Amino acid sequence: MTFQALIVDDSSAVRAFVRASLEDADFARVQEAETGFEALRLLASNAFDVVIVDVNMPDINGLELVRQIHEFAPDLPCIVITGYGGPEQSVEALRAGAFWFLEKPFDQGHLDVVRRLVEQAIEVLFIVAVHEKYPPANSRSSLISCFLARLSVTATVPLDV
Repeated sequence: MTFQALIVDDSSAVRAFVRASLEDADFARVQEAETGFEALRLLASNAFDVVIVDVNMPDINGLELVRQIHEFAPDLPCIVITGYGGPEQSVEALRAGAFWFLEKPFDQGHLDVVRRLVEQAIEVLFIVAVHEKYPPANSRSSLISCFLARLSVTATVPLDV
């Protein structure tokens, strides 16, 4: 199965590097955007399974772009990348709704991580879609219900400690 990915980065070298990794063996079809505004235009007219977005861009900060994306597509996974990261920015990215946060520069090992993160994001998207289409009959799974029933029986037995 081939996925649709959008790479948003003002560096054409980064976009090409990530694109090559994702398009390898038809893993994903990739579109690119150099700016946040271009990304929003593409998102309005295309269906994507995942977005990979840089933080520092000339028009819209990547974290603000993630917030805007989640206003109209709350389940769309966004992987945030930056060359100027740190713990604070990582936390801020996750609060903005990012699926994951990675620091540049990228080497082949980083690209393998990006590819695995894309796979995980797609899996989460699939699980959410299945759950929405086939919601559980009640809020508890049968295993949890069985455990709680046994617990209630056990709880009524007096214990001498």
